[in-house]
Amino acid sequence: MGQRDKKEDGDQQFCLLVRLSRAPRGTLLSLTEFCGFTNEDVYFPEIRTVSPTVVPLKGDALVIVEGVWIEPNAVVTVNGVLVNATVNGSTLSLLTPSSYRTPSNASLSSWAEQYVTLTITNPVNRSQTSCLPDCKPELELYYSDPCLDSPEGWYGSGIDCIPCPEGASCPGGYRVWPKPGFNRDGPEASQDTQRCSLPVDRCPGGRLSVCGEGYEGPLCQQCSTDYYALDNLCKPCRLNDDYWELAANLPVMLGVVAAMGLTVLFMSEALIKRWGLPLLIVLQQTAIMLGSILPFLPQGAVDVYYYLRAVSPVCCVS
Repeated sequence: MGQRDKKEDGDQQFCLLVRLSRAPRGTLLSLTEFCGFTNEDVYFPEIRTVSPTVVPLKGDALVIVEGVWIEPNAVVTVNGVLVNATVNGSTLSLLTPSSYRTPSNASLSSWAEQYVTLTITNPVNRSQTSCLPDCKPELELYYSDPCLDSPEGWYGSGIDCIPCPEGASCPGGYRVWPKPGFNRDGPEASQDTQRCSLPVDRCPGGRLSVCGEGYEGPLCQQCSTDYYALDNLCKPCRLNDDYWELAANLPVMLGVVAAMGLTVLFMSEALIKRWGLPLLIVLQQTAIMLGSILPFLPQGAVDVYYYLRAVSPVCCVS
């Protein structure tokens, strides 16, 4: 007798402990141990590569899938349609069905560009894997006719093709994937790609064209909640473990604050009126200068500077 699991830990023997009690007080009547069970490993098929990822609408295209743990008699479907497939070691070969005949658009009277779901099922243990339209881009299967008489990487299908927009790659069909440093305004078919401000990870690009961590809004120009703006970057408000190392610099920081406080305390009202604003301006300019010469400062001074900047009013308010 066996019980399958998803762990690759080898077949393990285990026992079951059965407790028999009486309701409602739960009085224990018996405690019996049953042994002789085996926890069997179940290997799920895994897709490593798919080539090509763009196939013609009419179907009958040869697609090669490289993977692991694919049984010789694996069952393969594309959008629920059973396809002819052969397995040779870690390589699976299949012929794609027509886009017109797929269940998702069988009622339509025309061919349809679309992402499709590739599913591999091992019949012995019924383990299954699917590459849905939201899996890794290099594993997604997409129906679209290639551009005729146009270089590879153009935008469109058939005779309706134009050069790919600047700052983007066109993997086939009416699809635009921004490159790192660019953002797309609209759905995947939109040709409106624009360059983002530095750093590059503000706009990582890709199929989904989402903002990098800590950024949001049009062209990812805004800082997300719990982030604050610093030198054209969005920094997290939370203090990570690195900042605790700055504890050794606290005496210096407190000394500077105390000196400033004593200076203001012993200044007369007339001096404050006369020199208060210039002093604030000098402090502000000093902070700006420190930011500009950070690359030339010792690491300890740089850490203190960023630590102080991390205590942002935005973070305090949020």
